[in-house]
Amino acid sequence: MIENWGITIMKLDRQDHYGKKDSNKKGNYRAVAQEALTERYGSDPDIDRSKSGDNIFIASKDIKNYLEEQGKEFSGEALCDYYDSLVADHKDPRGHKFRSDGIIAVAVVFKPSVDDREWSSMSDDNQNALMEHVAMALKECFGEYKDNIVIDCVAIHRDEGNSHPHVFAHDRNFALGDKLGLPFMEELHRGAFITYMKEKGYDLKPHESGITDDEQKQIKELKQQIKEDPENENLQTDLTNLRRSIKKRKGGLTSAKYKADKQAKKIIEQAQMQADKIREEAMKDVEQLKQVAEQERIEILRQAQAIKEQLISEGKQEKAAAYKKSDQIIADAQDEKNRLISEGRQEKEKLISEGKQVRNAFKTKPSDKFRKIINLLGAIKDNHPTDKQLSDLSRDLENQNFIGQPINQHEPYAEYYEQMRMELSTTHLY
Repeated sequence: MIENWGITIMKLDRQDHYGKKDSNKKGNYRAVAQEALTERYGSDPDIDRSKSGDNIFIASKDIKNYLEEQGKEFSGEALCDYYDSLVADHKDPRGHKFRSDGIIAVAVVFKPSVDDREWSSMSDDNQNALMEHVAMALKECFGEYKDNIVIDCVAIHRDEGNSHPHVFAHDRNFALGDKLGLPFMEELHRGAFITYMKEKGYDLKPHESGITDDEQKQIKELKQQIKEDPENENLQTDLTNLRRSIKKRKGGLTSAKYKADKQAKKIIEQAQMQADKIREEAMKDVEQLKQVAEQERIEILRQAQAIKEQLISEGKQEKAAAYKKSDQIIADAQDEKNRLISEGRQEKEKLISEGKQVRNAFKTKPSDKFRKIINLLGAIKDNHPTDKQLSDLSRDLENQNFIGQPINQHEPYAEYYEQMRMELSTTHLY
């Protein structure tokens, strides 16, 4: 289904107002024809002049006969000359000649959107066939007047951004002005046009906007009231307001709106592409930052592991050193213990030896005893320099030389001697 499409209707007259804004969608017949047909006049920037040779022009039998009679080539100018020949002798039912501002023909432009998937997927031949059927579908929209409508020519443009047909038609009675109202637009956007194209194998999505049955009824009633009371301005105002409200939601696109929408879509697409590119670059930056962060995280973990292993290694070394130091302390303590034990044993043996000497001294004759006592006291003095009495005893015994005399006859040493003898006896030397 072709969902995105638009259609433009322009009434053609012989007034010089083409290019000016006209709310009634009117245009000069020669200007419009020469822009759309072989001349391709105009300054439309969307036209690719190098492709204008690809455009297709289909003329009716009547046009071909006229061109042959006049010896002319098909063109926009020739089409307008043909229209002039038709209205030259034309008179309305009241016998009036054709007015210069009368509607001489109509130009219709069918515009499938370049963004429509169905349309863009069709081959050129299929597109051309569809566009040729537009002309007859357009005729069906005139309903009971369709037999008076003559399709004069179709121009298929392929030199613009999107291919589309221009259809030129006229009314045999030159009364198009009354036949292009809201009922015609309803058939164009939601009725006969859609039905005819579907019968030919082309499914078009109807435009949602359009005139309702109730609105058609209101329009007919207002027209009848105006006919009966033409001086009533309120009725004319009501009809105008009703038509405006319907027009606001009416389907179809004007040429200017079509191009504006197309340009807007292009700007939106470019903005979207730029936004997508920015997002893509941002995602790349994010991924790169993530990779850098991950590498730094791995490096930090590696360094932390290395520090941990180093601390463990240093701890093991310190522990081993502590064990070694502890073993040394224990060994030194053991050596000191052994030394003290050895010294103690030596001191013990010395004391035992000294005690035995004292004991043996008392077993010899007195003279020998005193001399040995003197020697013994000297030895004791060397080992106990703080004992004043022993020191004095040793000195007095040497000075007074009472060797060979009984020890108890010499005071004050007799008492001390007995004390010493008693103390020595406690060493179990006797």
